[in-house]
Amino acid sequence: MFSTRERLKRRTPEGGINRRTYLCLLVDEYYETSNIEAQQQVTANLANFAYDPINWKFLREAKAHELFLEIVQQSTRSVVDRSLLLHAIVGLANIVLDPSIAEFLERIFRLSRTFRESDVRQFVALTGDSNPIHVTNDTEGKEQLFVNGAFLNGVIAGIIGSNFPGFVVTSQNFRFPNRCQLDEEVQFSVKFNRYNRTEQPKGNPGIQLELMQHFPCTTSGNKQCANKCLDSIVKHLPNSQNVICATIDRDCFRERAYLFYQNCAPRWVNSNLSAGKEFCCQNDKPMRCNLMAELIRQSLLENDTNNSSSNSTA
Repeated sequence: MFSTRERLKRRTPEGGINRRTYLCLLVDEYYETSNIEAQQQVTANLANFAYDPINWKFLREAKAHELFLEIVQQSTRSVVDRSLLLHAIVGLANIVLDPSIAEFLERIFRLSRTFRESDVRQFVALTGDSNPIHVTNDTEGKEQLFVNGAFLNGVIAGIIGSNFPGFVVTSQNFRFPNRCQLDEEVQFSVKFNRYNRTEQPKGNPGIQLELMQHFPCTTSGNKQCANKCLDSIVKHLPNSQNVICATIDRDCFRERAYLFYQNCAPRWVNSNLSAGKEFCCQNDKPMRCNLMAELIRQSLLENDTNNSSSNSTA
């Protein structure tokens, strides 16, 4: 049976702590205690709360999904208590139905395609790559042909471009250990890792806050620091579009703002908490992303037209 917000309010006694605070305390308790039975009780409760969609938002804010994932990943390197691992797996299985949690864990884009000889001939005509390993007029030799590696890369580029408009690929590394045969179905998959906890942010922060409070130099202390920062900046969320666009020194298209914090060490740590929306800015002002996408499309078409005109008059 799933709960509702009204039911949560009725079940919270006057002066009692709310569901979000309670779940944050549970996660903190896991990191603060060394008692295995206490940790088992915490993870069992968290996994149980993950069953109800009403709790998903609170579990995200408490970073319960990171706790579950940490236990599972630890089990691949060392021995982990069986109950803890079971609770973590059940918790992830429940909460992964939340789209934002699924996105946090991983995003994989898949595509299947079968390459024909006509496809390769068109690619050869466009690029000038007439290597006989890709195209031949010998009927018997056609069985030995295989698809150009650059052609395969083009398909990957198509997956990236169609799913992440506005992103720019700056470098790539390739290996082709096996040949890609003609007339056979090929499976492509692109895994997108959004988060990099070690990369340092660049530019000016949209909102910067210094807390006159010290937190322990532990995982629990870091979580307390991040949650305290989040509580302080949440009041800016309704005006976040104007704040972000006025602060960054460039235009942006469908980008997200993340909370970084420093605690004990002079390095920024990505908390993986975002404002929950994508920002589009032009000339220091917010724009509707659909309108900006159309302007980008028109600009690209104009550039293509101008380039074609220049080539024809050269």
